[in-house]
Amino acid sequence: MIINKIFTGLIVYAMGLSMFTLTGCSQLSVSDRISHAQHLADDSGFERQTITTAAFQLLSFKKIAKTQGLLRIYLEGDGHAWATRYRPSENPTPRNPVALALAAVDPADNIVYLARPCQYWPTNSQTNCQKSHWTDARYSREIVDSTHQAIDQLLASGGWDQLELVGFSGGATLALLVASERNDITSVRTVAGNLSPKAFVRHHNVSPMLRSLDPLNGADALAEIAQRHFIGAKDKIVVASISDDYRQALPHQRCFSRVTITTASHSQGWQDLWPQLLSQAVVCQ
Repeated sequence: MIINKIFTGLIVYAMGLSMFTLTGCSQLSVSDRISHAQHLADDSGFERQTITTAAFQLLSFKKIAKTQGLLRIYLEGDGHAWATRYRPSENPTPRNPVALALAAVDPADNIVYLARPCQYWPTNSQTNCQKSHWTDARYSREIVDSTHQAIDQLLASGGWDQLELVGFSGGATLALLVASERNDITSVRTVAGNLSPKAFVRHHNVSPMLRSLDPLNGADALAEIAQRHFIGAKDKIVVASISDDYRQALPHQRCFSRVTITTASHSQGWQDLWPQLLSQAVVCQ
């Protein structure tokens, strides 16, 4: 068990290693990470909004041209979950906010970026934030409910009749969990998404996240939602077999599609291609 826990830290730490590339610096303060995201959002014409849920205050950035039609919500990845191979981070704010970078190049009229709980807030500024919220409980009931509440508040501010989710990495897990419990999701797209935490654990031979939920518990509902999953051929963290396990667990695959991007790794190679990848509608066959 001790070896498994250590190896869990190695794998999650490996996910964090890819987050340095935007700055080229291995020691980014929390304030630096917050400032970087704010500058990226400002440069792309996004407005900052804080969404208060029962358990957390969530940071979001939004760019709304119309309060009707399509609303697309981006869910960030797990962020800086581990500080070292063996020690969880004190603050999960991402070093490379891939989902925000994708949202920034999305040409749609109505875009919202939603950070995960405890991201983009100074360390210890929210009393409910515990390290478990970005480690073993990152997909817990509390996290999923907070995301539902944030989406409900966003929808209440407009008259959109189409709601799409985009999730990067662990944000894909959360997107599927949320979609499996709602009846208003038009489609789901994922990028380098961990579609099956159990398959991820099995592939890397690490300890399971016992306090987290598994999207495949909602496989019947998910099978009816149009979805497209983009995977990177160079991704060594979320490998293709993880999405294979997810696909095979669905009662049918008529709403499932997967696209492999030969030049992409886990967190690199997506932004330039993203407008093109968005251009095709996601529908059930």
